[in-house]
Amino acid sequence: MTNDAISQVQLPAVQFSDREREVIFTQLWERTSDGLVLIQAERFVYLNSRFAEMLGYRIADLQDMPFLDFVHPQDLSIVTDHYQRRMAGEPVPARYECGLLHRSGQRISVELNAGIVEFQGQPADLVFLRDVSDHKRAQKRMQRLLDQQLILN
Repeated sequence: MTNDAISQVQLPAVQFSDREREVIFTQLWERTSDGLVLIQAERFVYLNSRFAEMLGYRIADLQDMPFLDFVHPQDLSIVTDHYQRRMAGEPVPARYECGLLHRSGQRISVELNAGIVEFQGQPADLVFLRDVSDHKRAQKRMQRLLDQQLILN
C-alpha cells in the first residue's frame, strides 16, 4: 500500500492492547507478499522473511548488514542518492525500480516504496520491496515478439 493510500484509509476508532498491537504488527510484517525492511544508519534493523528469501539468505544473515552491499552496482548511485536525500528530509521519489543482488550474484529487479519513520527516537527508512523480475522478463519477451512481428510484416 502506498503512503498516499495509507493516509486515506479511515479506520474505526478501535483500542488495541499492547499485546494485540504486537500480534497484528508481527502478522502483517511476516504475512505480506512483499519484502519489508527497516533501515537505520544504512543498516538493516528489521527485515521480514520474504525479503531474505528474495536475496537467497536467512534473516540472521542480513541483520545489521549495510543495505547498500545488496544493491546492484548499476543502481548503487541512484539508491545511495535517494536514501541520503530522503534521510536529510529532501523530497525524492518514494516509489522507483532498482536492482538488488541475489546471493548467487543474479540481479533481482524490484519495485520499492520507501518512506521515513521514527524508530527508537531516530529516523529510519521503511521500505516495501516487490520482486518484479518475472514481470520484466515477460515484458522483454513480449517486446522481442513484437519486434519479430514487425520484421516479418
